[in-house]
Amino acid sequence: MPGNLNPGLLRMNAFLDYYKELRSIAPCFHVGGTNGKGSTTVILESALSQGFGLEVGRFSGPHILNWNERISINGQSASQDDFAWCATRIKEYSTNFANDTEHDELSWFEVLTAMGLLYFATKKVDCIVLEVGLGGRFDATNAVEGIVSSIITNIELDHTHILGDSKEKIASEKAGIIKEGVFVTTQVKGAGKDVIVQKAREKNAPIFCLDEHFDEGIKLVDDWLLANGSKSATAKEILESLSLPGEHQQLNALCALISIAKAKCDKIDFKKRVSADTGSKLKTALANVYWPGRLQVISGGTKYPGMEIILDAAHNPNGAETLDSALNQMKINKRCYILGFFSNKDVPSILAKLLDRAVSGSVVIAYQADSHRQTMAKDEILKLSSSIRPDLESILADSMQEALQKASEIEKRGYTVIATGSFAVLKDVMRELGWNSVEHANPVKLGKLRTEV
Repeated sequence: MPGNLNPGLLRMNAFLDYYKELRSIAPCFHVGGTNGKGSTTVILESALSQGFGLEVGRFSGPHILNWNERISINGQSASQDDFAWCATRIKEYSTNFANDTEHDELSWFEVLTAMGLLYFATKKVDCIVLEVGLGGRFDATNAVEGIVSSIITNIELDHTHILGDSKEKIASEKAGIIKEGVFVTTQVKGAGKDVIVQKAREKNAPIFCLDEHFDEGIKLVDDWLLANGSKSATAKEILESLSLPGEHQQLNALCALISIAKAKCDKIDFKKRVSADTGSKLKTALANVYWPGRLQVISGGTKYPGMEIILDAAHNPNGAETLDSALNQMKINKRCYILGFFSNKDVPSILAKLLDRAVSGSVVIAYQADSHRQTMAKDEILKLSSSIRPDLESILADSMQEALQKASEIEKRGYTVIATGSFAVLKDVMRELGWNSVEHANPVKLGKLRTEV
């Protein structure tokens, strides 16, 4: 794919002006933030499709195994054939656009965004959920029109070499998705919140800050459902049905529900789509959310019978802290970590958060993840982890196969296996288990996991 990475919306806006049929396909929910935006996006997709009976296109990333994971309708990834057709057509569009204008061809992410828009236009979806790729202000998704509700999940330090070295600077980039008069829901707290709120004021955009107002958020959704005739389930009951574990996912789900309740849309009147059983439909929708690699519990299959593995894509300090907190809430503190990292990440801070509450004697298995991006050497990972927690057992592995073989023996000693640190780690686990797609797994219920008393 083309590698033009110059930041800015000039080219994408010009491209969408050139191919007007892609400019405004359907009402869009736009989701940005540092962590949790992918989970929020997939929760929105499920709520809108199963709760309100809509055909919902979702554009998200990154992918784990296959590129076509990034484009889906009602939870079903685009087929390989459809994905290839979209790629071929958009490459032709991009070439023609460059030949006929003063602009270069699209960047790889602009190509993917345009592919999603083409796919959704072809399939005639009712609405779209767009996940921001990076930042917000200059992200290709920010050129799409028809935004009816915006979400900024949180602001943490990640991609600082691109977005800035402070939460305020990063917040300024993320706040770039706020549109004139369009409702904003956010979990942002501390440094960065004032930036988001100020930007919303400048854009005359109503904003709901969930950081200290969880109960008010619950009431907002309850009042909206009741006012429009749904009494079959409360907001609390809907959230409690969510299949994704962890308190952070409850916040993501509540953001999604508030975003729907506050969406202002000419094409779809969401109030009129509420019926007596909408609450119960939303309960089912959230219970059916499937989002691989986010506190996902999988089995070792035939290759590692009886083994259970937690997969989580924690790849920055906040993600690591969230994972550590979730494991602690589930009383999982006898841990066997399989770790691999990209070299450009703040690995010392990630390790400090990940290893914080692991009991003495827990295990770190380090290996060098397989990726086209530069990854950290396994001995460097162990050196860092040992400097932070010298009381933990340290093991080197030359491959994911060796890492899982060692982990399967350690699990028999009463430890829970957690593979994390990057999406490359998740990919290597899935490949080693023989998966062809992220939908391969039959999710294991958390109740089956070993927990300590």
